[in-house]
Amino acid sequence: MTRMMLLIPLLFGVGCPAPVAEDTDTGRPDTGSGDTAADTDTGGDTDTGTGSDTADSGADTGSDTGSDTGGDTGTDTADTGTDTADSGGDTADTGDTGDTGSSTSCTDADLVLTAEVRDSAGVAGTSFGVRDSLSMVAVLTNPCTSDVSVKTASDCLFTGWSVEDSRGSGSGVAVACRPVVTTWTVPAGGSLEESQSWGTLRADSYVLTVTADVPSGSAAVKFSVI
Repeated sequence: MTRMMLLIPLLFGVGCPAPVAEDTDTGRPDTGSGDTAADTDTGGDTDTGTGSDTADSGADTGSDTGSDTGGDTGTDTADTGTDTADSGGDTADTGDTGDTGSSTSCTDADLVLTAEVRDSAGVAGTSFGVRDSLSMVAVLTNPCTSDVSVKTASDCLFTGWSVEDSRGSGSGVAVACRPVVTTWTVPAGGSLEESQSWGTLRADSYVLTVTADVPSGSAAVKFSVI
């Protein structure tokens, strides 16, 4: 019995810790039984209380009751106007006046007969010297853009040349033609010609006249020898 009484005080002095003050957070679990929601956490955490958030139960009861009373009462007016028909017709382009080169249906009536006097070099003119050896030339020209074919009753296209001086005296060349129908083609923009050598003439004024079966008729040109 005596030995047990001595052992008890030794145990109290060594093994029992000091009482812990209530409401103080020492970093260990709070063992106090009287804590409230307002206890302060001295370890840095603040107790926010035990109250919970209340849900927002209030519904939005406000509705848009205003209506658009301003209606569009205006109506579109129908377009009663009608377009006026274009009654003016375009005037046909009838071509350039006097442009004989544009014809594609030329005949022998479109051919042009001319007379020329040329010197020994073949240069045409209207004034020559007494020593010039002259040639009298008949020319049939086609001014059209297409060839023209014609027929003659003989094998001659040109039928005569005559030269007359200022006194009315003249000389000429008559061509002996065979009665054979002959076709002649005058090229577009070109010509057919035939010349007669006349030699020199004395000083005077002259008229050369040439004749042809196509076109039927004659052509003349005046020239002088000085």
